Amino acid sequence: MEPITIESRLGTMKGYGNDEIVYFDRFDPKSDKEIRHFILMNEGVKIMFEPFGWKNEWYVDLIKIERCDENTISLEDMYIDVIVEGNGPTYRIVDLDEYADGVLEGKVSLTEMKTQMLQIQTFLIKYIHKGKEFPPEIIKDLMRNTGRAEESEFKEGPSII
Repeated sequence: MEPITIESRLGTMKGYGNDEIVYFDRFDPKSDKEIRHFILMNEGVKIMFEPFGWKNEWYVDLIKIERCDENTISLEDMYIDVIVEGNGPTYRIVDLDEYADGVLEGKVSLTEMKTQMLQIQTFLIKYIHKGKEFPPEIIKDLMRNTGRAEESEFKEGPSII
């Protein structure tokens, strides 16, 4: 993992990553703890566990990722979010109303809409549908490698991220 700068509506953060995954930590005042944000580079999603004071839920944000240079990426929120309960497979898709407004207001082109619909569908098929255990293995690996969670904690969801 190499150091990387992440620019988004949250500000500019320092993190670590490679071509497959990037992560950074950011204090969340609603949960009163640091939340680790995982960016799956090939899927175009950002994943967090227990943000906003939630308990045992994952927040998956559909994003557009732009590589600004070798050490910097820029993230743009693409409105659609998925909330995964515990280790799945129960989930709900939210903010479709905001997405529809973005399309109607011309903020999302029809070509981008097609890409994003495929993006979210691919994510759901790859990581949630047909009884797959959530979160993705690469996230579990990073949590273990940081000493923040043990494999056994995933049975009920990790307690610290």
